[in-house]
Amino acid sequence: MKSVWFRPEHYKNKNKKDDYEAALRNSRVIIDRFLEIIDARIEAVEDNEICLETYDGGAAFKLAFLNGQKKELKEIRDLFSFVNDKTN
Repeated sequence: MKSVWFRPEHYKNKNKKDDYEAALRNSRVIIDRFLEIIDARIEAVEDNEICLETYDGGAAFKLAFLNGQKKELKEIRDLFSFVNDKTN
């Protein structure tokens, strides 16, 4: 699990950290729905890549904007990599 999930107090007490991690891993309803939302947003950005009429500023500006959006969404989604990987 990525360290960004933990607060400084979690590193002072291993039991507290383990309990917190277990609570996060067991929050499946919220996590699963959030991942569905993020995946839908990524797909929407990818669909916009095909439609060059979306922006008047030219294809290069549009693609740079869409690539930035996609990168941020994928970074957010990557925070949830622990959902499918129990060793992280």
